Amino acid sequence: MPPASARSVPRLADNELMVRWATSAELQARRAAQEARQASLKAQLRRGEAQ
Repeated sequence: MPPASARSVPRLADNELMVRWATSAELQARRAAQEARQASLKAQLRRGEAQ
């Protein structure tokens, strides 16, 4: 039987990669939500500049 440290224990690099992926996905979701909230305001500003 392999030692406990070798049995399906995620390595630090694997965990770091998952954290970075989760953070990236979360940031992308936040950015998309913010852009959706600001879309109507940006459209109003564009219409105001065009007049």
